[in-house]
Amino acid sequence: MIHIVWFAGWVLVNVIASKPVDPYPFTFLTFLVSLEAIFLTSFVLISQKHLERQSHRRAALDLQINLLAEQEMTTVLRAVSAIAAHLGISDLRDSEEELNELAESTDVIAIAKSVEAEDTSGTRSHKPSE
Repeated sequence: MIHIVWFAGWVLVNVIASKPVDPYPFTFLTFLVSLEAIFLTSFVLISQKHLERQSHRRAALDLQINLLAEQEMTTVLRAVSAIAAHLGISDLRDSEEELNELAESTDVIAIAKSVEAEDTSGTRSHKPSE
């Protein structure tokens, strides 16, 4: 609304005035509008960079939380497998190979380094690395 009032007032004053400050085609008004666009673009780019940094921090925190959850789930799976073996529950033996694979320790440091290397090289893959 402020822009509409400002532009309408500028045009009206310069059309009605006997000696206009900025006669038609309103070159000075065009200059001011272009200058405003430059400043607005700068502010938008700065705020986008700030939002990108925040998003990157959140993603790094999510990764850390997910890796900790992976370690905890591996520990829980080992404990449940040990309890099942101690109690002689055989239902888990059908998928013993899969359980052994899931119960292997996850090398959190290697995964973190791999993700960091991908991030610094600029190549972000959407497929999980194996």
